[in-house]
Amino acid sequence: MLILDGDHKEQILHTEKGIPHVYINDRPVETAFLGSSTPGDWALGDFWGPVADETRNWLDHLSTGRKCFLATPEDARRNLEISLGIEAAVERGAPVSLPLG
Repeated sequence: MLILDGDHKEQILHTEKGIPHVYINDRPVETAFLGSSTPGDWALGDFWGPVADETRNWLDHLSTGRKCFLATPEDARRNLEISLGIEAAVERGAPVSLPLG
C-alpha cells in the first residue's frame, strides 16, 4: 500500500507560547502542522504557498467585499464540461460536441 499525504501533516509543532493562526489574525494556536498546506502558510509576516494568492483574494472578497478575480461558477462549469468532453472523446476515439447531452 502506498499512502500519499497531500496535506503535509507529518511534522507537528506544539508550543505554549503560541504561533499565529493561518487565517485568523490575533488568534494564536499552540499546535500546528509544519508542512505547507495547499492554501499556504504564514511566513516572514506574509502568506505563502501553492495557492496563497488565490486564497488571499478569496478571503479579502469575503471579509471586505473586494472584487474576487477567481473563476466564477460559470467558468468552473465550462471548465468541467471541457474536461468531461476530452475524456468522452478519448473513450469514443472521436470528436464530441459540447455541451454534452
